[in-house]
Amino acid sequence: MFTAEGLGDKAVARFLAGFNCAESTLLTLAEALGFNGETIPSIATGFGGGLGHSGLVCGCVTGSLMAIGLKVGHRLAEDQAGKERAIAEALTFRQTFEREIGEINCRALTGYDLNDPTQFEEFRVKVKATRCAGYMRTAVALAARQMGIVK
Repeated sequence: MFTAEGLGDKAVARFLAGFNCAESTLLTLAEALGFNGETIPSIATGFGGGLGHSGLVCGCVTGSLMAIGLKVGHRLAEDQAGKERAIAEALTFRQTFEREIGEINCRALTGYDLNDPTQFEEFRVKVKATRCAGYMRTAVALAARQMGIVK
């Protein structure tokens, strides 16, 4: 049985060990859904740091949205109802995360431009293990509850 805290801790451990925010979040939630494989984190690699370190949507959000897609996304092109369900679930998650945290954009959440090497190093030292780890725990818990992985 999974707990929100346990999943959050697992995602953060992966994040601090070298996976980016999107990879850690997706990998942890995907495993909880029963999806395994070394390709799982590679799907999310380009989403770290707010879409390729651009500071846009937080990788914890995009990783969670990818996991939600694994759970409820449509598998056939003609499955319009499945597509609409997945979009509705994605919107619900985004709104819940934003209500809880107050923001969904990486640069606003971290205060750093991750494309600037100096700022990136400062981010790694000052923010990654604290603020970002907290965002990840929140995202994983919210997504896991929304998908029924935990109560």
